[in-house]
Amino acid sequence: MKKILSLTLVMLVVASMMLACSKDTVKGTVNLAVEADHDKVASKIATGEIDIAILPEPKATVAINQAKKQGFNYSIKLNISNEWSDVSENDLAMGCIAVRNDLIKNSEASVVEFLEKYKASIEYIGNSDNTDTAAQLIVDAKILPQLPIAKSALANLYGAIVYSDGNEMKETLKDFYSAIELPSPKDDFYYVADKSMTAAAEKKIVIGVMNGPTGMGMAKLMSDEKNSEKYEFRLYSDPSLATADLTKGEIDMACLPTNTAAALYNKGAEINVAAINCLGSLYVVVKDGITVESVDDLIDKTVYYGVPNSTTKPIIAYILKKNKIEVNSEN
Repeated sequence: MKKILSLTLVMLVVASMMLACSKDTVKGTVNLAVEADHDKVASKIATGEIDIAILPEPKATVAINQAKKQGFNYSIKLNISNEWSDVSENDLAMGCIAVRNDLIKNSEASVVEFLEKYKASIEYIGNSDNTDTAAQLIVDAKILPQLPIAKSALANLYGAIVYSDGNEMKETLKDFYSAIELPSPKDDFYYVADKSMTAAAEKKIVIGVMNGPTGMGMAKLMSDEKNSEKYEFRLYSDPSLATADLTKGEIDMACLPTNTAAALYNKGAEINVAAINCLGSLYVVVKDGITVESVDDLIDKTVYYGVPNSTTKPIIAYILKKNKIEVNSEN
């Protein structure tokens, strides 16, 4: 009887070890190849040089349209936000509005007033009932160049252009930074506005607006305040230029990628993050003839992305890891 029990126990141990091993089994490897920026990736799509790439909107739509003119057919096959949601309980917080400490210290009431208007602008732009008008406002603000591109970007980004502030923003960003293994800033990085403040006539606020998803929510506010003395809007196509001007004090706040804002703070920049403005904007673009219906279909393939220090790599690496897929970086 004892021998039978011992044998049974051994079999149970072996079975549990086999199950544990099966849970840790790696399905395969995805090769990630990086280019200097998103435009480099888009140009390779336009010439049909690559099969698969990860691009943000609206560059994904622009690249697909340019490729079509050259006789190459590509389409969006995976929404990275959906893939993130499948493996994480947290939002894919990719864009934010960063504010200089001195503006909050010296003109906090104006900051609070701006954030209220900014929230209303984002809610208008992100509402699918307003797509036609919102697209026109985005083009008028020169955030995106053409109406068809703006409409396509809004359609793909539906549900991603959002406004979140206060403690909700703080918890979302902390979870996101932890997931992508970015050193999380201290609590004083997160600005929680005192919304009971009444704004007085104070200094003009200079705002850096990015061409792309993180800037799109600003379009309604830019239109409403185009003749205002309260705000000046400056457009940027490169986040590094916006961060440089923000650090130097040439602008008071800027739409930035969330990892960029955290990295600036961790390097000693006197800034706060005041709100999340974009929950996700990345898409997997695939050449016709290549089958990609799920993350598993990326195994043994090379996937291109732009900007070495962007959040793209840690985001896709997190998703792949959760799907038991290893990453091989070619560059």
